[in-house]
Amino acid sequence: MDKKRSVGIIIFGILLILGALIQSMVKFSDYKQFFQPLPEKIILIHYFLIKALLILGIISGIGILCLKDFFRKIAIFLGFYTVFNYVVEGPFFIFRNVTKYIQQLSLNMSAQTKSVSLSFISSFLWNYTIICWIIDFAFAICLIYFFTRPGVKERF
Repeated sequence: MDKKRSVGIIIFGILLILGALIQSMVKFSDYKQFFQPLPEKIILIHYFLIKALLILGIISGIGILCLKDFFRKIAIFLGFYTVFNYVVEGPFFIFRNVTKYIQQLSLNMSAQTKSVSLSFISSFLWNYTIICWIIDFAFAICLIYFFTRPGVKERF
């Protein structure tokens, strides 16, 4: 059978690459604030694991665009890992520490920008964070659903 990319495969492949590139810009200093009170060595290991998974996401996006089934399976794994992070890891570390992080970031931004109120900055950061979480979680669910459909599997 002649393999052909669908529009969905192209969109998911590109979004997987772009999403991984954007998320890979997170600095360790920001990242470690979400995983307090874990020891810094554990946080550093987790940070490098996430960086490796992001690289795998970029490679998987390219592999998906080349219609390689192995990378379709890796993308599904990455989708499940993302869901796992939000459901299991998130409540224990990330969601608990995000309030402190946003407060600190709001204060820093407010000190630099006198024309914008602290409450506006804080509200903006909260909305931005929640929207990013929703998009990330929804993307993972859609990715899992899309790449496990029989019609999509046949194209690989």
